[in-house]
Amino acid sequence: MVWSIWHSYRCEDACIGRFVVPEQQVLTTQNFNARMNIPYLGDGMGMTADDVLALSAAIDINALAAYGNAVTAQSTKAYAYMADWDFAVPFTEAEVRAALTTYADLASDEGTGTIEYMRSMTKAEYVMKHMYGHTQYHLGEISAIDGQISGTRFFTW
Repeated sequence: MVWSIWHSYRCEDACIGRFVVPEQQVLTTQNFNARMNIPYLGDGMGMTADDVLALSAAIDINALAAYGNAVTAQSTKAYAYMADWDFAVPFTEAEVRAALTTYADLASDEGTGTIEYMRSMTKAEYVMKHMYGHTQYHLGEISAIDGQISGTRFFTW
């Protein structure tokens, strides 16, 4: 369950922070990897089961909560940046390439996969997926797992 929460924050931080706000990720600007006591810079995709278990065992839960609050605060800034957007269109290749060259963690990305991904949906779909939908998906997972373990659902909506 811890991994799902961490992963949701990581994806929102990476996707909204760089492509919408645009600012560096709070993971790096506020030194959250060290604060959370984890070595992983990515978003968790491609991690092995052992990596997931290691992260879940090592992470500082209070720092994870603080990271979530910091990500939410940064994402809230996104509304001002989106005021004049045409939400019916995808990001342009130029917009994606600008982010790829601006942010150090993306500098080694040759861009093809990121450009294809960003161009595969409208800006509205991108924002809904990364500011709302992705997190809700993982909250559903957590609720299901919790219910199976404890016999009681954590989220009772």
